[in-house]
Amino acid sequence: MDNLNPGSSEFIQEAVRRSLSNSILGYRVFSDRTQGAKFSGELGEIDRNEGIYNGKVNLTMPAGTKFVFLLVPNGTLEDVVNNANLSSDIRPLFSWASANINNTKQMGQLLAEGIGGKVFGFEDLAQYGGSDNDFNDFNDLIFQVEGAYGQLTVLQRMFAPQQNWENTSLGQELIDYAIDNTIFTSESQIILESNNKTLTINDDLILKGRIFDLTRIIGFQATLREGSGIYDLLSYLQSDGSFEIKSQELSQKLQAEHNSLGNQTYTLLLEATNELGEMILQEVVVVFEIIPPVN
Repeated sequence: MDNLNPGSSEFIQEAVRRSLSNSILGYRVFSDRTQGAKFSGELGEIDRNEGIYNGKVNLTMPAGTKFVFLLVPNGTLEDVVNNANLSSDIRPLFSWASANINNTKQMGQLLAEGIGGKVFGFEDLAQYGGSDNDFNDFNDLIFQVEGAYGQLTVLQRMFAPQQNWENTSLGQELIDYAIDNTIFTSESQIILESNNKTLTINDDLILKGRIFDLTRIIGFQATLREGSGIYDLLSYLQSDGSFEIKSQELSQKLQAEHNSLGNQTYTLLLEATNELGEMILQEVVVVFEIIPPVN
């Protein structure tokens, strides 16, 4: 779309066409008429959340894809396609200011810091300035993005007077969620999320974590410091970089290579490789016990 003027009718129609394709060119991610949100409650106004929350939406994009969000405030994508003369009521609003009227900002991020996993808020009233902005609360669509990275103005600087909802009960809940799920560093690393780092073959504990890297991960493996062998874990890695491995499955993998492993402590090294062939610089060491089952 580089050859189209941002905000022009041609630009808007092409953006909508791509969204309707539900392909790597663009996706329809959410429809307020039929879908509900994860969180419900009053957020500076009455609770307007209706419908069923269906969980996270997973999208496929080539590595390095650049994209923007658009919101149709009073209609659908199909309404935009069928309206040659876009009225202000259904004119799409973009996360990219250059595509909006007067280069206005329609979307911001909840936390001032962070690289990945950010939570964003969209305002469905076009930002024209003056008294038209007195009701701007940026709570019309609030969502999280995983696996992609960007930087927007923090919402606290964008609220209209008396419209800041961050101190409400639900606002604090959203902030806590954002803090717990935002990645605050751009350094490549493996983050262990498991509460218990000691795994045994006879329990149901799960080795859970996330690999953070700005490029696609193409390799994920484990090695024992006390032994030899490489154990492929790539099949456990999800598209958002998360992984969950049951301790029994992991222990069985290791014992298949090391028949002498017994009731003692070992050190497991997790290693990831990105598409540039670079090893993740920060390793996570997991200490666990392998206890053979009693016959």
